[in-house]
Amino acid sequence: MKTRPQTIVGGVLLIFAGIFSVQLAFQTIQNTFDLLNEISFDSSILYLIANASYSPITLTAIVGAIFAFLNRGKLAIMLSSAATLFWFVSAIAWTIGLLTVDVSFGEAVSNVIVGWEGDGFLGTLSASPTFVVSLVATILIFVGGKPTLGDQVASRNYYLANQGYQPPQAMPAMPSMPQQVGMKSCPECAEMIQANAVKCRFCNYRFQ
Repeated sequence: MKTRPQTIVGGVLLIFAGIFSVQLAFQTIQNTFDLLNEISFDSSILYLIANASYSPITLTAIVGAIFAFLNRGKLAIMLSSAATLFWFVSAIAWTIGLLTVDVSFGEAVSNVIVGWEGDGFLGTLSASPTFVVSLVATILIFVGGKPTLGDQVASRNYYLANQGYQPPQAMPAMPSMPQQVGMKSCPECAEMIQANAVKCRFCNYRFQ
């Protein structure tokens, strides 16, 4: 099955998801190593989960895009879904972590949706646009991987051909009954006799 337009568009969107997330991903990778050195069972563990979850988004999205362009739909969907899930887990952990340090719920959600102050344009794109783009890409790649009716028929015909299946042949036409040429009907008994006969062999009727 050839690569469908939905899959190609999904791959392009995954590339954008990787670009949007790259700046924050570098930051979260560094934060993850820093937090591992001072881990404690307070809000810092939530920040560790948030940073560790966000870090692989860029790589996951780019590799997923490559598989989409190679028409490896299942792998592309898995990686695209993983990028979306990583963002979602990171956002939840980050929001809960902010709530534990007396940040209001609205401010915490806004912090996740519109980006972190001081991160600039790419920092804002690392927020909700990354999630939206990766989610739409996942849906498009999934739709692009669904076989069409034509693909199903072609696949079935290919399978049957490999199994040695031959479609049923049309029944041969039945030969028509030979026409009775040179025959005539006896006016007495209505039997069919030869046209040149002068006497019926059934009733002895004699033709004039």
